[in-house]
Parts: sequence; C-alpha cells; structure tokens
Amino acid sequence: MEEFYVFLFIIGSVVIVILGVYYGVKSIKEYIDRIKFDRRYNLKPQEIDKAELDKLLKRELERLEAHKKLVSQVNKQKQMRQNAEREEQEEKDTQTKIEKTTSETSELTELNVPEKDEEIEYKKQSINGSIIHETLEGKETKDYLIRTYPEVYYSEVIKKILFEKPELPKEPLVPVKPKRPEEPNTTNPFFIIAIIAAIVICALAYSHNNNFGGGSMVVGIVTCWVFLISMIVAVKRKEKNEKLQKIYENEVRQYQEAIKKYEEDCEKYADKRKDYIDTVTEMKSNEYVMNWRKKEMDKLLRERMKPVFEDLNGDVVKKGRLDDYFANELMLAGYEVVENVKIPVGNTFYYPDVLVKMGNLYIDIEIDEPYSMDNGEPIHYMDDCDDSVDFDRDFYFNDLGYEVIRFAEESVALHLKACIEYIAKVVNAIKAGKEASFYNADIVVKRWDKEDAEAMSKKGYRSVYLGVLTND
Repeated sequence: MEEFYVFLFIIGSVVIVILGVYYGVKSIKEYIDRIKFDRRYNLKPQEIDKAELDKLLKRELERLEAHKKLVSQVNKQKQMRQNAEREEQEEKDTQTKIEKTTSETSELTELNVPEKDEEIEYKKQSINGSIIHETLEGKETKDYLIRTYPEVYYSEVIKKILFEKPELPKEPLVPVKPKRPEEPNTTNPFFIIAIIAAIVICALAYSHNNNFGGGSMVVGIVTCWVFLISMIVAVKRKEKNEKLQKIYENEVRQYQEAIKKYEEDCEKYADKRKDYIDTVTEMKSNEYVMNWRKKEMDKLLRERMKPVFEDLNGDVVKKGRLDDYFANELMLAGYEVVENVKIPVGNTFYYPDVLVKMGNLYIDIEIDEPYSMDNGEPIHYMDDCDDSVDFDRDFYFNDLGYEVIRFAEESVALHLKACIEYIAKVVNAIKAGKEASFYNADIVVKRWDKEDAEAMSKKGYRSVYLGVLTND
C-alpha cells in the first residue's frame, strides 16, 4: 500500500512540473507571437480608433460646407438684385396704371367703379390677380386679393413642365468604417483543472500514513479520472483555439485591407461630395431650371398629339358679339385659326369662342362678356367661393390638351392689338418653358361677380365700349 502512495506522489509531482513548464512556455510563446502579429499588422487600437481618416474626412466636409456657403451667398445676392429690379419694374407699371386710370373718360371710369362717390386706389396689379386698396364711404379700409383679366389656364402636361424642376442626383454615400474583428477567447481552463487534480493526487500520496480509510482510495481513483478527462478535453480545446486564432488572424488581414480601401473611399467621397454640391447648386439655379424646362417643352411640343375635336356638322352655335371679329383679326395678323369645330365632352360638346393653332399648341381664346345682351342676365362671373362659373369648361379644355386664355370683352374691343400681342407672348413663354408673367395695363380688367354684372347690365356697360368699336 505504501508503494502505491509513493507512486502516486511521484507521478503527481512529475505531472505538475510538466504541465507547469508546458503551460508557462506556451503562454510566453503565445504572448510573443501576439506581439509580433500586432506589430506586423500595426494593430494598435489607439491609432485605429483615433481615426486619422475621420479627421481627413471632417476637414474635407468643412471645406465643402464653406464652398457651399459661398455659392449660397452669391446666389442670394443675385436673387436680391433680381427682386430689386422686378420691384422697380412693378412700381413703374403700377404708376403707369394709375396715370392711365385717372386719364380715362368719365363715362368708362364710371363702369369700373361701384358707385359714383366711391374712390378706388390701385396699389398693384398682376396677370391673374391684383391687390386692391379700396376705400368706400362708410366702410373700413382693407386690402384683399381679387382676380383680373386676362387669365391663362394651362393643360396638365404643359403645367407640369412649367412648374416642375429637374430631378436632382442622389447624394453620394458616406464610406462606412470597417469594424475591427474581435479577438477570440483562447483560454483553456481544463489545463488548470488537470493541474489541480495532480496536486490532489500528490496530497493523497503524501498523507498516505494518515488513516483515511477506504475513502481515500476512492478519492484517489476519482481524481485520476478527473485528471485524465481534463487532459483529453484540454488537448481538444487547444486544437479548437488554434483554429479560432487562425480565423482571427485571417479576419485581421481582411480588416487591414478594408481599412486601406476605406481610406481610398474617403478621399474619393470628398471629391464626389464636392462634385455633388456643385452639380446640385447648378441644377437649382434659375438659369439651369429655365434651360431644362425649355428642352423638356421642345421635346413635348415635337411629340405631342393634337387634341380631339370634331366638325360642327351643321350645329347651330350662338356666338359672342366679338368672336368672329377677333378671329378675323387674328388671321390677318398671321395666326392659324381653326374654324367651325366642337369639343366632345361626354355626351355633349363645348364650342370654343376662337380656336388658335400654333404648332402643336391649341389655344382656346375665350371672350368674356359681363352679361347677355338678350336678357341682361349675368354671365362669366365669379361665384361666392371666388370660383368662375366657367371652371368646369376650363377644366375640360385643359384636360383634353387645350390651353385657355380668357379676355374681357372690353379689352378686345378697346385694345385689340394688345390682346393679339398678349397671345403671342403667352405662346413664346410656353415654348421657352416660362409661365406668362408679363403685364399690360391696357387689357387688365377686374373680374366681376354677379352683383357687378347686374350693375353693369343696368348701366348698359357693354353698349359703351361696343359703341366705340362701331364708331371706329
């Protein structure tokens, strides 16, 4: 029995020494290898996380922001100059309108004023609406928006181009910094367990003279089994750790390549970002937008199909007093007038006052009278919701591909040449991709509501300017 314990003590001591030396040497070797590996791939967390690349990118972005601010300031100054010029021109036009209004005959002036003792002060007027400053006896002074003739209604395809802007390119993607691979856990606790088991075996052998009874033999056997199993598992775990270490080293190599690519992408991104800002700034400029709209409009007008219309086929159409007169004057001025046609709308038809064709543009010219000469009933007036009673008619014409221009009848009667020139300007503006924004005080007439039209009917308003046309 004594020989057995001596044997266990010797075996345990040898195992402890062997494992201690092996584990110590292995740890030192792994530490040295790790230092060499880190130096080889320059794995210094402080240097990577400091991100020299981020500093470079930040510096480039600051430079680009400064460039963007400079461009914005230049555009702002340019816009301020344009606004100042436009306001100056509007002031001149307003002054012209005021002077013209005061110089009109009392007979025509009466027709545009609600009552004789009421005073209207014109502040500013535009194509499709005006700001009027009105002072009425017994009423408070107020500013409000009203609509004026002439009015232009665009078809949907034309409107889309006139108010659309070019689609901006997508912003370049910011490079994503690669994530450093996590170092695997290569600790092997089973070697420690084996060492502890060996120590227990030595302790049992050393204390064999103590009277532990049969239990000491059982403990010794169990400890030997624990020692053997721990050694086997420790060896397997060591093989697994070596594989994990190789995978980690491979990921580190890939990480280093990704970092180099990230540096290159950061430099490229700075250039792409600058080009993007320059491109977007240019595409947002008024000059670029107008050139783009003109190109889009040229393409549309080349490819556009003519809208649907039919011959009258004997239909009797009640025309306005100046419809044929205006059509003949337009033809004498070189316009192509499409005569004797009707526009199908569901089960019925609309009859344009004057239909003008200019290239692939078809323009319905409407001449609005305030009331009917037959019965004095108001027509073409604004309802209580500030919408024209001709809203549906204009909508259907636009929906079918027609542009609509509405003149007041008195403008055609008194300022025929200005009305013809206005049509030409609208067409040229459309072809240039611009909205009609010019102003001619001669043909600007306030749109009337039902009460205004009834008042005009009582005064025989139409007879005055139609009489002037007859006398001429």
